[in-house]
Amino acid sequence: MKENMLEKVLRISIAFSKERDRKRLLEQLLSALMDITNCESGVVYIKNEKSMECGEAQSSNHSKLEIPLEDDRENILGMVRLMNARDEAGKPSDFPTEQEAVCVSLASQAAICLANINYAQQIREMLDSYVKVMSTAIDARTPYNANHTKNMVNYAKRFIAWLKENHGVWGFDEQKIQAFLMCVWLHDIGKLVTPLEIMDKQDRLAHNYVKVMDRFEKIRLLTRIAYLEGKLSADDAKQRMGQIADAKELVEQVNTIGYLTEELAAKVEVLATYTYEEEDGSRVSWITTEEKEQLLIRKGTLTQTERRVMQEHVEMTRVMLEQMTFGDDYKEVLIWAPQHHELLNGTGYPLGRKGEEICFEVRLLTILDMFEAMTALDRPYKQPVRVEHALQILHEMADEGAIDADILNLFEQSRAWEEPMATE
Repeated sequence: MKENMLEKVLRISIAFSKERDRKRLLEQLLSALMDITNCESGVVYIKNEKSMECGEAQSSNHSKLEIPLEDDRENILGMVRLMNARDEAGKPSDFPTEQEAVCVSLASQAAICLANINYAQQIREMLDSYVKVMSTAIDARTPYNANHTKNMVNYAKRFIAWLKENHGVWGFDEQKIQAFLMCVWLHDIGKLVTPLEIMDKQDRLAHNYVKVMDRFEKIRLLTRIAYLEGKLSADDAKQRMGQIADAKELVEQVNTIGYLTEELAAKVEVLATYTYEEEDGSRVSWITTEEKEQLLIRKGTLTQTERRVMQEHVEMTRVMLEQMTFGDDYKEVLIWAPQHHELLNGTGYPLGRKGEEICFEVRLLTILDMFEAMTALDRPYKQPVRVEHALQILHEMADEGAIDADILNLFEQSRAWEEPMATE
């Protein structure tokens, strides 16, 4: 083999080994083989795919060379067909034996590279399917959380596409896009072990609501009996009945209210001081210590203890993801996913990271998570917040230094939460 041909083959081999895109690999292969053989046209055939042609089709072929694309497992992936070789003077000729051996060697190397690309794609698809299975498992436990993840993935895809189109400096390459979307899919996987009675808690009292109402009914009946037995005057009985009615109304209101005011909290404190006499003569509070704690929740439906259990899903996400093997392309998933509740001013959890300790991807993940949670239509414990109001809340958080103002502004400009218009 001539020295310049050797250099050319080595250069082509290096290019093959670096290529990660199957279409470009096949284009390089066909171009290289046509250049080496100085032929007029060529075609690459891949099993179950359209052929890739180069050069002009000829009405007659004076010479033809067909080379199988065989990988290292002796699987035939396709074939390259070269037509109408030319000699150095440009005249029609047969394909020289030496060139044929070089072409077979390069085709074999390209086939192995193609197989590796296919294997990598299969692994990515397997990992993607595993992630979808995990999301489905969450869905089976509580539908709202799986919708939350799916919505976030859609927002992320639209936002990243918008970024790439409008702000190249902020753009993601294809590898990072896949890693980030994987992170979105997996960020709440720790909720698989969060108790459902906490995840789906729709009001403050939950199962204790029926107990409280039954107790109030019991107090009403005991009051009635005491009056009929002459142990309670008519005025006292009437006053007690009024207190019971007020207590029921207060509990019904507080149990489902979004934010507990100071006035309502004070009324709950008073209610907690009320006692009644059981049949055995013991004094019992109208509401228990646990029920009082639940009714005094300022915002949302979770007590401090329940909230801590809920927040443990972040740590469980980290623990679960550490059991998976992430290659270099996805290694950031393990870093990003457990940080989605960290805030720039250090008030987030679980580690209280701040400022530059939180990377761009986590900052974006946090905004997507908060926005979807506020605007979600299917949360069992709250009404959805209008988009405009949700953005206002997020801007207030940005002003407080909790989230990234620049990313929030870009997200707002992108309108990533809007379904794309259907095109005819």
